[in-house]
Amino acid sequence: GDLTNLYIGDFDGDGQSDVLRQERGVWDDDDQMTAQILLSQGDGNFNPITLPEDFALKGDFTKLYVGDFNGDGRSDIFRQEKGGWDDDDSLTAHVLLSQGDGNFTRIPLPSSFELKGDFTNLYIGDFNGDDRDDVLRQKKGGWDDDDSLTAHVLLSQGDGNFTRIPLPSSFELSGDLTNLYVEDLNGDGLDEILVQKKHPRGERSRTLRILGSNDGENFTEYLLPSALQFNGDGRKLYIADYDGNGFNNDLLVQSFANEARLYSIDFQSILDASVDQSILNAGDYAALKALHASTSGKRWKNKTGWDFDSETPPSVDAVNGWFGVTVVGNRVTAIDLPSNSLSGTLPSELGDLGKLQQLDLSENSLSNAKYTPKMVSANLGSNLVGFQGNVPEECSRPNHCGLYCDIIRCDRTTILFYWLLTVSGSAIGAAGKIGAS
Repeated sequence: GDLTNLYIGDFDGDGQSDVLRQERGVWDDDDQMTAQILLSQGDGNFNPITLPEDFALKGDFTKLYVGDFNGDGRSDIFRQEKGGWDDDDSLTAHVLLSQGDGNFTRIPLPSSFELKGDFTNLYIGDFNGDDRDDVLRQKKGGWDDDDSLTAHVLLSQGDGNFTRIPLPSSFELSGDLTNLYVEDLNGDGLDEILVQKKHPRGERSRTLRILGSNDGENFTEYLLPSALQFNGDGRKLYIADYDGNGFNNDLLVQSFANEARLYSIDFQSILDASVDQSILNAGDYAALKALHASTSGKRWKNKTGWDFDSETPPSVDAVNGWFGVTVVGNRVTAIDLPSNSLSGTLPSELGDLGKLQQLDLSENSLSNAKYTPKMVSANLGSNLVGFQGNVPEECSRPNHCGLYCDIIRCDRTTILFYWLLTVSGSAIGAAGKIGAS
């Protein structure tokens, strides 16, 4: 590992992962066997193919990136010079297109693309959904002294050539001040760019945001909720499908203090611009109506705005004026009605609030707790009528599936009267009081 870099890709298109081996360090003192493709035979064995010396793939002087740049189902190689080789604009970057047999066709990229490895970061992704990988270029170091031409997208033309699309300076994508992450966040087949600010621009505002595009040329900026504004000072992000739901909607935040927290984020709702965001979701309207009816809404202490005379959902602006309700996009994300004289049984429709993250109905007289999948915090404390279950199975014992849960016994006469569920990264702390004593 100290003398080689390894990269994984399917270089012959047979559906099996192959290995690209690149020498570095003291092994990298000549041009012999500088780089090899190890083609998988499917049984744990590999067929080594040495790449030509004139490809100039020394690990101390080149960065390599793997992607399918022509959409033929075979992995190609993007070569970028750095260090001592990066002293001019000649042959700074190449694309090596796989021929499917371990051999490659080398195509030099124009010097006007300015792809020096000491002054640019590169990221691979398909930004226009044509099944060909593109390249995101970000300035850093000595080149990164202004906001001019800080970042480009190089859209693949499918033959080893690229079209350069500059990104607006207002996106503030300076490589010394931002970390970039490229992933398909909502499962639509197009990669998005997650932007994380670093010092000195690491203030809460716009610290974590997404750049999304339908054509790879025009990008829209989307801000993440304030609770997820993690700046890049001392934190590294990992995006993946940790819960196995088929979407890269899980965000692992690792700090330099050896702490890690896991967050599940509904990127789809953040990026979905096709829904009329001015009208409340019909299902959410029905759930609020059911909550009001089943908990004696007419006798609530504060019922400002809670009006269901209309058969059709009202505007988002109107519902955001209702006491205790928060709407983001066109979905209810929070209900806060503590000590508000709610009495009765919580309706099953409450579980239809698919984007509900925060629920505080403490200090009322309620029963029948209901958990919703997107819940970040639920406080049903001091409701002394007696809840009948509905605590998720994963909260029924400590350390189940990596989630920390603590279910403790209550004091007198209560079957289940307190349930607090707080999600904080990968640690979930749940306290419930169960049984009679």
